[in-house]
Amino acid sequence: MYSPEEAAELKRRNYRSIREMIRLSYTVGFNLLDPSRCGQVLRIWTIVLSVSSLASLYGHWQMLARYIHDIPRIGETAGTALQFLTSIAKMWYFLFAHRQIYELLRKARCHELLQKCELFERMSDLPVIKEIRQQVESTMNRYWASTRRQILIYLYSCICITTNYFINSFVINLYRYFTKPKGSYDIMLRK
Repeated sequence: MYSPEEAAELKRRNYRSIREMIRLSYTVGFNLLDPSRCGQVLRIWTIVLSVSSLASLYGHWQMLARYIHDIPRIGETAGTALQFLTSIAKMWYFLFAHRQIYELLRKARCHELLQKCELFERMSDLPVIKEIRQQVESTMNRYWASTRRQILIYLYSCICITTNYFINSFVINLYRYFTKPKGSYDIMLRK
């Protein structure tokens, strides 16, 4: 269906649609575009992130033990601990499913299923094929634009939640630390 030049342009155009996702994948320890040796270094990063997240659960346990009779604190501590465990599970899934994710993304970026479709090869001499090809191209462009929009909405949502959840709590705790007498305030995970 595509000439080599068209296929290269298609991969380049589709890369622009998901480049944020590709860049963010490095933060959790894998390369979506190349499962090569560089990926081994990123796998080590995944393990380091996982171990440090598991180590942070000790702080959650200590907070749970300290505030065992305070139900809101227990909920807060258990909620953040479960968020950490969910993040660890996702990182380990990506660690072991890296090859399958790479293959699926490669097939999607170059429309491999459409290129292998015999319909376009058998109908290449008919005049209607040009119109069908334009419709397919238009549909795929809409889907890639929708994918980019969904990725950006997800990314901005995560940024807003992290900003509100972490930075706000961090600033409030620092303020209390520097303005109140020692021992007269409690460390809060949320505001």
